[in-house]
Amino acid sequence: MLISAPSSIMAKGHPFLDVGERYDKAIEFLFRSKVVKGISANEFGVYQNIKRGDAAVILAEVLELETVNAPDAGFKDVNSRNRGHVNALVHAGIIKGFSKTEFAPDKYLTRG
Repeated sequence: MLISAPSSIMAKGHPFLDVGERYDKAIEFLFRSKVVKGISANEFGVYQNIKRGDAAVILAEVLELETVNAPDAGFKDVNSRNRGHVNALVHAGIIKGFSKTEFAPDKYLTRG
C-alpha cells in the first residue's frame, strides 16, 4: 500500500509543522541559512513572542554584519551571546537602545 503525504508538507524546506503558508518561505530561508532553529524538532514557535536580543542575533546574521569587531555601543545589559550582534546593528544604524546604556535584550518585541 502506498501512502502519500500532502504535497505542501513534502515541499517544505523545514521540519516545522506549526508554520503555515503565510510564514513558510521566510522560515525556510532562515532555517536553511542556519540562522534559526525551532523550539523543538518539528515546532518553530510561530506565535510565540521574541525577545529583542534574540531578534538582534537573527537580524545581524541575516544581514551578514561583522559582529566580532563591531564598535561597542555602550549597553551594559547585553550578554556575550548577543553583544556583538547588537553592537553591529547599532553601528549600522538599524536599531537603538532604550537609553545610552540600556538595550533591554529581554524585553519582547511588539509588531509596532
